[in-house]
Amino acid sequence: GLELASFKYDGTEIKTIFKPGSGHPSFNPTGIPFVITDAYPDEPISAGDGTAPLRLLNIAAQKEQDIAKVFLSNTTGEFRVDEHPAWDLSGRYVIFNGFTNHTRCVYIADLKNLLHK
Repeated sequence: GLELASFKYDGTEIKTIFKPGSGHPSFNPTGIPFVITDAYPDEPISAGDGTAPLRLLNIAAQKEQDIAKVFLSNTTGEFRVDEHPAWDLSGRYVIFNGFTNHTRCVYIADLKNLLHK
C-alpha cells in the first residue's frame, strides 16, 4: 500500500511515518509534527463520489483528521483539478484547489484550532 516515509538526504534511514499515505504531502513549516495531504477521488480512502479528503495527519500521535471533502471535477488529463494543498509560511493556513459551480477555485483553511502538539 501507499505510505508516507522519511529518509536522510542520501537515502539512508528510511522509515514509515504514516499509513495510509496519499496525494501530495507536505510538513508544517514550523516544525510541529503535522502533514497536510490530499488524495485522488479513486483512492480507497476517498468517498467514491467524486470528492477527495483534505487530510491533516498528526505524525507524533499517528492520528488523522479529514478537514474538508473536496469535489475535484470529472475532468481527466491536463484539465483535471487536484487539491495540491500547501501551507502558508506561518504554518496556520492551508491553501488548496477545488471545483465548485463548474469553476476551478482556490480555498484557504485556517487550521489554528486543530494544530496542537
